[in-house]
Amino acid sequence: MNRLLIYMLVSCAMVPGVLKAQDPQAFRLEGAIKKLAAEKNNKAVLMHMLPGKMVFDTVDVVNGTFTITGTSPMKQKAFLYVTHGGIMPESIGMGDNVPVYLESGTVKVTAVDSLKHARIGGTALNDDQQALVDLLAPIQKKVALLEQQYAAANGTEDSLEAGVVRMRYEAVTAQRDSAVLGFVTRHPKSLVSLLSLRSYFDPATKMDKAVAGFDILDPSLKSSAQGQLFARMIKKATVLDIGGEAPEFTAQNTSGENVSLKSFRGKYVLVDFWASWCVPCRHENPNVVKAYNRFREKNFTIVGFSLDEGNDGREKWLKAIEKDGLPWMQLSDLAGWTSPVAMMYNLKAIPANFLLDPSGKIVAKNLRGEELEQKLEELFGKS
Repeated sequence: MNRLLIYMLVSCAMVPGVLKAQDPQAFRLEGAIKKLAAEKNNKAVLMHMLPGKMVFDTVDVVNGTFTITGTSPMKQKAFLYVTHGGIMPESIGMGDNVPVYLESGTVKVTAVDSLKHARIGGTALNDDQQALVDLLAPIQKKVALLEQQYAAANGTEDSLEAGVVRMRYEAVTAQRDSAVLGFVTRHPKSLVSLLSLRSYFDPATKMDKAVAGFDILDPSLKSSAQGQLFARMIKKATVLDIGGEAPEFTAQNTSGENVSLKSFRGKYVLVDFWASWCVPCRHENPNVVKAYNRFREKNFTIVGFSLDEGNDGREKWLKAIEKDGLPWMQLSDLAGWTSPVAMMYNLKAIPANFLLDPSGKIVAKNLRGEELEQKLEELFGKS
């Protein structure tokens, strides 16, 4: 489970009214994993939310089977884990797991070797979830392969090959986006559709698709507590949309001096979020350097903000600046993903950037490769 999914679960628990007992769901979850029949001391863990807290319901796996029963305050997405060899996962998001939906009825989970290859069903929402998984499975295989190829190309510093792989990756993810929207169109009343929008169309980075998908949903789903939570996510991201004013912040530069974003008013500024450990960021840096050198004399500058963390992160940050030859202002609070600035800008992934006009308004977002130079050419002309 990625950071965004954990955020979504916790959000549901903490937002007033989202998980209050408005529609109690008595569920029974029956699991069977053939491989575990020969093992002992394994556990099945159901992670779900109750008002204000995350709950871990744990039962023994006996002869490869297990049963978990309970009552959820409403229909909700949860995550089922099993151990292998009696070893618990080191942290949330790791280990063998599969998403399931808690609703009245009996949920069936069956697998030969692991939950990663399980099939789920037995209730309407879990049937919908399995249909979505089946729809996206061939596309997800392509995505995983291209991610491996991209990492390999970056490892050899073959920028041409990495660029080709990236174009293929973007084409395949666009195919996935279309498949998700198609699913939502066919299942406008399903909670699976709403949560698939939240999984694949973060309003901070895919506003158009988030809005388009939300508009497809049935009014009853839009007005539900979870629907209204997604509506608030869209509204929050709108502040960071084109035409909105970029949030102000102050952070330390590489010398430990406080520098404010506001001090760059009067220029076009690219606020560039990155980190030394971020391979795609490091791959993108040569493109950003090229754009900076070309337009720096035309009322344009860059402010980098690193999501490196701690003293060790500071050293890696400084070395990356030197190695990549980044001459513009570099800032960080060395707080990683917990940085107030990262939260202020609703960051879920990096690299990410925002191009601001001289008044501090956002005129473009997430410009990559040639897109950055093309946008700057629109503003300043070719030179």
